[in-house]
Amino acid sequence: MEEKRSKIFLLYYKEVSDREEGIMSVKEIIINEIDKLPENLLAEVLDFIQFLENKKEKTLLVSASQELSTASFQKIWDNKEDAVYDSL
Repeated sequence: MEEKRSKIFLLYYKEVSDREEGIMSVKEIIINEIDKLPENLLAEVLDFIQFLENKKEKTLLVSASQELSTASFQKIWDNKEDAVYDSL
């Protein structure tokens, strides 16, 4: 799916670049597309942007909590009684 999106973006990027006779940044392309949208669709765009921000924040929180809990779990994972399981 990501590869398909990339191909579509590249085709679109080339089309926009050729049409404008210059290279546009992704941000400029997005702004141009947003400017074309009717007002009633802008709320959906905002909702999607907020979804992406929340997704990024959630990923950062999960990574941070995993990192912080590693030291606590290290005592549980590394002990003589459970050493036999390390070789499995």
